[in-house]
Amino acid sequence: MNNQFDHLPFGKLKKLSELLSFEDWSVLDHYRSLDDKDFLSYWIPDKDTFYRRLLWQVSRETLFAYLRGSVTLRNLVLGDDENASRYVVNVTPKGEFRDGVIVTAGKLSPCDIPESDSVYDYAIPKVYQAEVG
Repeated sequence: MNNQFDHLPFGKLKKLSELLSFEDWSVLDHYRSLDDKDFLSYWIPDKDTFYRRLLWQVSRETLFAYLRGSVTLRNLVLGDDENASRYVVNVTPKGEFRDGVIVTAGKLSPCDIPESDSVYDYAIPKVYQAEVG
């Protein structure tokens, strides 16, 4: 299967880790681009036929701060710049890309933003342990 985000402007992304899941459904995934930039993909629950995911670039330092529990998922999604681009992407249940829109962090719908107490409270995945410390 092709990566569901291959059609977006930053090119191919390689999935490094599933950071959060719920009932065998991926909630938060970490991807890396061919030019070594980090992206997160967050599942936005939706009642329609398509599944929606929020996709955005994140600094490695901020990602690692989240994994250490010092930054919330809400802070990751909103970031420091309310004008930073976020991609709201629709995918089928099989992971096929359908369409998407670009929004700024400041224009996200409140239902697309995680709760303020959304702290990462799990063991740091092995793939990050050497870097996170």
